[in-house]
Amino acid sequence: MLENGYVKLHRSLLTWEWYSDHNTCRLFVHLLLTANYEDKQWRGVEIKRGQRICSRATLAEETGLSERSVRTALNHLETTKEVAKITTPKYTIITVKNYDKYQTMTSEMTDSRPADDQQATTMKEGTNKAKKARNIFVPPTLDDVTAYCRSRGNNVSPSKFIDHYTANGWMVGKVKMMDWKAAVRKWESSNYADGTPIKPSQQRSYKQHEYTPEELNRIGINLLDEDDDHE
Repeated sequence: MLENGYVKLHRSLLTWEWYSDHNTCRLFVHLLLTANYEDKQWRGVEIKRGQRICSRATLAEETGLSERSVRTALNHLETTKEVAKITTPKYTIITVKNYDKYQTMTSEMTDSRPADDQQATTMKEGTNKAKKARNIFVPPTLDDVTAYCRSRGNNVSPSKFIDHYTANGWMVGKVKMMDWKAAVRKWESSNYADGTPIKPSQQRSYKQHEYTPEELNRIGINLLDEDDDHE
C-alpha cells in the first residue's frame, strides 16, 4: 500500500452526498489514497492510473471496517458512479472514476497566493462548514449498534432498535435524534429493552370481586361458626 506522497481533497467534499456517511466517505478517501497515480503492470495485467487491485477482505483490513460495511459502501459509490468495479475469479479491479479531475492541478492552485484578508475569510468559511458537517446526525449501522450493545452487555435488540428509529425518521419525540448511543442507554432502562414496548393493555391488572348475596350469607355463617369455636 502506498505510504509516500499526497493526494488533493477539494473543500467541495464537505457538500458531497456521502460525506456524512462515515463508512462510505472513509472508503472513498482510502481509495483515492491507494489508487495508482500512474499506469503499472501487475502479473501481466495493466493497472491504470486511478485503479487498484483488491478484495473486500483487503479493504476491510486496511480501513478497519467490516466486510459487510465495505460491501455496502462500495454499492453506494457504484450507485452514484464514484467508482466502477471489474471482478474476475482471481482479483477485483476498482476504478476511481474522474480520478484525473480530482488529482490534476487546477488554475486555482497555480494562482498567486491570495491577500491575507482573503485567506482568513477562506479559512473561516472552511471551519464553519466543518463544524456544520460535524453537527449532522449520522444514523448508525446495524454493526455499530450491535457492537455498542455488546460492549455494554445489555439485552437491547439491535435490529429492532434500527427498525424502530428508521421507521420514524430517527426522531425522538418531535426533534431529530442527536445521539443514538444515548437512545440505546435509555432503552436499557425502559420497557423497550427487548425492542417491544409494554402497552397498558398488556400490564397485569386486578379486578375487585363482587360477591353475591348467597356468598355473603355463607361467609357470614362461617364467621359466626368461627366465633362460637373461640368462646
